[in-house]
Amino acid sequence: MLGRFGPISNLFARIQFAFAFDMVHSDVLLALDKLRGYRNKIAHSWDQDGLPDFVETRLPYMDELESTFLHMNIKDGGDGDLSAEGSLRLRTVWLLARLFYERRVYTLAKMAKLNPYNALYGEDSPRALRTIYLTAHHYTELVFSRE
Repeated sequence: MLGRFGPISNLFARIQFAFAFDMVHSDVLLALDKLRGYRNKIAHSWDQDGLPDFVETRLPYMDELESTFLHMNIKDGGDGDLSAEGSLRLRTVWLLARLFYERRVYTLAKMAKLNPYNALYGEDSPRALRTIYLTAHHYTELVFSRE
């Protein structure tokens, strides 16, 4: 099924599958689908001019997250500015972090009849959230160091 010629062999089909079976929060899947669309557009045209459109496209929770890191960068002596490529890297790191985290525990929270978002990100969130956060934060620092 997941093999090269399987029915869910490409990213679009996997996003649809995850959405149909409510395997991850819908805002993650919508953001991932936007990223997939821009990736395809750039891959098939070799034109990176569409990259700023992706950066300017509102993604759930991503704008607030990016703004927070820009403020932290200024506080640490940086210029608080990211190029379109830097913003893409930052958004991709955090999108993949959420996807990795949620795919492991989102369904478990639903099976336990809990609100998945509150169970995963609320006060009593799993310890895995901190581990994923620290990893994503490390890569965020690398993004800023490349700017």
